[in-house]
Amino acid sequence: NNIDDSGSDLNSETKENVPPLAVAVANAFIAVEATTVGTPYILNSPQVQEAPARVNAPTPFPFVNQDERGEIHNLAVGVRNDHVGSSSDPRSRFRVNLLYTKAGVMRSGDLHKSIQRDFVFTGCVRVWTLEKSTGKTIQKDYGPCSYIAIPPYTPHIFEFVQDSTMAEWWEDGTFFAWFYQPYRKLVEDSFSAKIPGK
Repeated sequence: NNIDDSGSDLNSETKENVPPLAVAVANAFIAVEATTVGTPYILNSPQVQEAPARVNAPTPFPFVNQDERGEIHNLAVGVRNDHVGSSSDPRSRFRVNLLYTKAGVMRSGDLHKSIQRDFVFTGCVRVWTLEKSTGKTIQKDYGPCSYIAIPPYTPHIFEFVQDSTMAEWWEDGTFFAWFYQPYRKLVEDSFSAKIPGK
């Protein structure tokens, strides 16, 4: 059993790479969340908040967002089977994001109502998820040509160990997020560390 100085249970691959304070924060409030991870009931947790409107607002397609972390290309392809209305309506399209992210930052810190699927083309991405059975943070590294599936209502973080290129999409073809505050704080802290002058 790998226990670090903070008392957190870590696997041998990540023990040396994760600061003990970060693990302690990520494992905070796990008792309540453990019973609700993977279910809509997690939305009742005081640690879960709907993401701001700027995050959940319909995105024009195509759209590119660039910042100090890298870039996200929002694309729309095909027509979703469940959409009623005009195929020219952006909500009728299947959303796919292509991301380039620099090493040392994190993304997400959120959860979604449907399965999130990801594919890593280049680099190395460490995925943190809140485990349902224990409420502990589980971390796993994914390299080139790796497929990732994050279950619905499961808080997660993408930590970019190397400069990485990946794709992400959601089972139902739409994007809507809730922030899981213990994880989101880590994401925001990693982002602010990349802003010049901070």
